[in-house]
Order: sequence, then C-alpha cells, then structure tokens
Amino acid sequence: MPLILSCRRSTNIIKMKRLFVIILSISAISIKAQEASNDAVVIANEDSCSTEGIQSAIDACLLLAESAETKDPDALREAMTAMQECRLADFNLLRKQNSDENESLNGHLVFNAAFANSLAEGKDPYPYADNINKSTAHRGQMPPGQIYTKTCFVKANGKSVYTFISRDRQELAIVAEPGGLVTTRVHAVNDETGVNEWHNDTVDVTKGRRSRKSAFMLPHSSNSQITLEITNCTNKDISVVVISN
Repeated sequence: MPLILSCRRSTNIIKMKRLFVIILSISAISIKAQEASNDAVVIANEDSCSTEGIQSAIDACLLLAESAETKDPDALREAMTAMQECRLADFNLLRKQNSDENESLNGHLVFNAAFANSLAEGKDPYPYADNINKSTAHRGQMPPGQIYTKTCFVKANGKSVYTFISRDRQELAIVAEPGGLVTTRVHAVNDETGVNEWHNDTVDVTKGRRSRKSAFMLPHSSNSQITLEITNCTNKDISVVVISN
C-alpha cells in the first residue's frame, strides 16, 4: 500500500512539472508576441521629403540665419518681409521636457521678424533676445493655415526633447542659428490606432546639419503624441527654430 501511494505521488509530481513547463512556454510566447507588437517602425528622414506647407517659413528662417551671419542689411530686410508674409504664429503646443531654469536665448538669434528688423537697422538685439522672444510670441488658438514656430535653446553637445500633439499630415523642420549643426529624431505614437514610428535622420548624424526636416501622415480620428529630439552637434550653445504646420 505505501508503495502504491509513492507511485501515485511520483506520477502527480511529473504531471505538475509538465504542466508548469507548458505554462512557462505559453507565457514566453505571449511575452514575445507582446514585445513584437510594441516594436516601433523606424523611418529615415529624407531631405527630399515634401514640406510644401511650411517651406516658405523654412526658406525665410534659412535666409535670416544666413543674413545674420553676413550682416547684410538688404538680406535682413528681405528675411523680415518673408517672415511677415508667412503669417508665423507661436508654436505654443510645443513643450520642453528637459528644461533648465538657467537656459537663456540672450546672445543667440531669435527667429522672428522683430529680431530681423532690429538687425537690419544696425542695432544689437542679441543681449535682449529673451525679451524680444517673449514680447513677440502670440498666445492662444491661431486661425487655420498659419505656420507655427518657436525659437528654442540647445546646450553644447546636448539634446533637447519636446512634445506636442498632432493629427493628419505633420510637417516639421528645424533651422539652427549661424554655426549651429543639429540632428533630429521624431517619435509618433497613437495608442488607439497602433501608430508607433520613429522618423530619424540618417545622413550626417554625428556631424549634424544646419537644418533638418521631416513629414509623415498621422491618424485623423484621434491626436497622436509627438516627441521631438534635437541634438546639438557642436561644442557651443545654440538657438534653433522649430517649424510646424
């Protein structure tokens, strides 16, 4: 009788071990499937991508950076006029995630018409960049069709991270002040529709470029969360302008 009980116990233990192995196997498969479903799609940003909606602002900001470097009054006035014609509005949805209370735009280029005008008149607006940037920023909801911009600060060899919400077609560009070189990564996430995409620069990533741009489609049904990473590829603090439709 004791022998029979022992055999039954052994059989039960073996069955329990097999069941445990099966449960572990199922759990592993489930975890792997979940990880696979959460994998982000990486899409290369191309300089040739279409940014027709914001191209006029990109051109105006590039002209301002170039003319500020050469200090050409005529070119500065042209840049000022071009920025005014773009009907630029403050990109107040853009939120910085790693802000430093000591960060300041003073000493750096501000990408707006007022700063361009001051330079064209032979003044030195750089020491008052923060005040100019704050006084010329528009607040509140803007009418459709306008282009949104915000001048931002990026530390030497550092990275600034920003977030905002968007839907439908998203066009995005970054232009650096003279001497600035940047590389960007853009992460678009929409949990409702399963969107999980990285739009990353692949050319001159370490070296950086004076401007970057990307464009992609987002769901219309709900807002997507956009995370923008701007890496400063130079050994000095710089200002950049973020441009969005």
